[in-house]
Amino acid sequence: MMSIKKWFLPVVISVFLFILNAFWGWWWMNGVIAFVISYFFIKGKGASFLIFFSFVFVFWLFLSIWKDAQSEYVVSQFLSALLGEISPVLTYILTGLTGGFFSGWAAYLGSSLRNISK
Repeated sequence: MMSIKKWFLPVVISVFLFILNAFWGWWWMNGVIAFVISYFFIKGKGASFLIFFSFVFVFWLFLSIWKDAQSEYVVSQFLSALLGEISPVLTYILTGLTGGFFSGWAAYLGSSLRNISK
C-alpha cells in the first residue's frame, strides 16, 4: 500500500497530462501517459488498472458531455442514431468506457513490464 506522499506526485502528473492532452493531444496518448506513469510509480498491476480505468472513465465521461454541449448535442445525436437509436447518455458512458479500458490496460501493461524488468 502506498502512502499519501507517494500517491501525490503520480496523481498530479497524471491529471496535468490528461488535461493537457484533452485539448492539444490525440486520444491514444492517454494510454501512453497511463503506461509511463504506471511503469515509474505504481507497483500493483490491479491497482494501476483500477486507478487509470476509473480516472479516465470519469474524465472522458465529463469531457464528452462538455464537448457535446459545445456542439449543441449534435455528436451524441449522430452517435445514438448510428448505434441504433440508443440514448445519448449511453453514448457518453460508452465513450467513458472506451477511454477507461484503453488507459486501464495500458497502465496494467506498464506495471507488468516494470515487474518483469526488475
